Amino acid sequence: MNKRHIRQCLLAGFFGLSMISFSVRATADGGMDDTNSMFDTDELQNTPSLIAMAGDLLLARPILAGITLVGTGLFVATLPFSAAGGNVREAATVLVKGPAEQAFVRCLGCTATQERWRKEREAKEAQTGIKTDTAVNY
Repeated sequence: MNKRHIRQCLLAGFFGLSMISFSVRATADGGMDDTNSMFDTDELQNTPSLIAMAGDLLLARPILAGITLVGTGLFVATLPFSAAGGNVREAATVLVKGPAEQAFVRCLGCTATQERWRKEREAKEAQTGIKTDTAVNY
């Protein structure tokens, strides 16, 4: 086996583990009833795992940063055509803003559902003025 083959196998294994981590979640009850539960079940289900965070940091974020750079180049290259068609804002949103938000704003390891849950929780906290006591802060 050469080094390239070993590297590909390790990368595939790491990617597979990160995908498994998205589907495997710890249970919150631990044999206790909900009133004695240490953590909120929604929080545990909507908190990314360690493997998901590592996969996001090492694989997804660099790829998304590259996609953001490519999208920015495409946006600049197609800007005259977008301006003529009157859809500069849409082109900027799709080619630059979307990938940039996924690469630099989204919480580490979060899926779309987890990110939506986090934003809803933050909006609720801002509206009520009451900060939710969470075990994991983003």
